[in-house]
Amino acid sequence: MRAIQKGSGSRSNLTPALVLMLVLVGSGCVPAARTSGPYQEKLVNAAGTIDSSVQSDLVLIDAVAKGHMLPPVVSVGTSQAADDASSATSTALSIAPPSKHDQTAREAFDQVASQAQSALDDAWIAGRRGDYPALLETRHDLEQVSGALGRFERRHS
Repeated sequence: MRAIQKGSGSRSNLTPALVLMLVLVGSGCVPAARTSGPYQEKLVNAAGTIDSSVQSDLVLIDAVAKGHMLPPVVSVGTSQAADDASSATSTALSIAPPSKHDQTAREAFDQVASQAQSALDDAWIAGRRGDYPALLETRHDLEQVSGALGRFERRHS
């Protein structure tokens, strides 16, 4: 194995690779959609993912109401729904909007996603505690936010 000596030119070979790595890492920090269409599509897809999480909790709540769920299943199911929604929201909001119009859509998405996350977190906390009456009470908020997510999807599709 050949030892690298000072002035052997190895530094100049490392510099372009380092610059390329920094450019790739730096460009990934704040992704941007170049046009409105793909950006709106990402928001709509995220809203759909969040609504899927809401629907999962509603199915769990129906099963709990019928006495068909074991506490560990409820705890894991509500936790997973909240986590999936949080991940979808975080991913969508990490993309820089390409225009002022898209900024308005981003703000609307952020509002409805925050409402959904709050309802999902309430269900998760109740499910984690095994507090089924409180879990059943989250149904109304989950249904309301599901409707809001659907309206967002239709408006921005």
